[in-house]
Amino acid sequence: MDEFKPVNIDTKLLSSIPFCDQVRLMDCTMYKNSTYTVIIRDSYGTAGLMKHLSVRRNDREPIHDWRDLQEIKNQLFSPEHEAVELYPKESRRVDTANQYHLWVLPDQEQMFGFGYEDRMVINDVSGHPLGDKLITTKQRPIDEEAMNESYRLEAKIDHNKMKGGE
Repeated sequence: MDEFKPVNIDTKLLSSIPFCDQVRLMDCTMYKNSTYTVIIRDSYGTAGLMKHLSVRRNDREPIHDWRDLQEIKNQLFSPEHEAVELYPKESRRVDTANQYHLWVLPDQEQMFGFGYEDRMVINDVSGHPLGDKLITTKQRPIDEEAMNESYRLEAKIDHNKMKGGE
């Protein structure tokens, strides 16, 4: 995936959208690469301060590629930040566009109280032992060099300097 670049938010665009959306966009940062646009803003809730990522493809087509969302999180924060995609109860559902939302913990030392404890990445079709059985998995190939580079990435953006950070 190519690198994200900061994008200035067009004030002409702001004047053409509802006021509530203008307020949301004024306090955010936008990044773009050849495939995706990501808007990052502070999100306050019962879990405290988090960063909300709103992700969409530039062609507005649907996506749901876990590896792409992971790489976006890695590039804009770091490989060691944790993020979550929420599937809310219906009364809180927001489904207005082919747009996807991640919430990122602000400190890479923080972890959610759930999830796997160890890293395991499979890059092929292979068998893995589970007791006395062999479990077959299928995973599309990934560029090993790109995967390893992603894991070594350092955060390129200081999100603590964004509005609301310390």
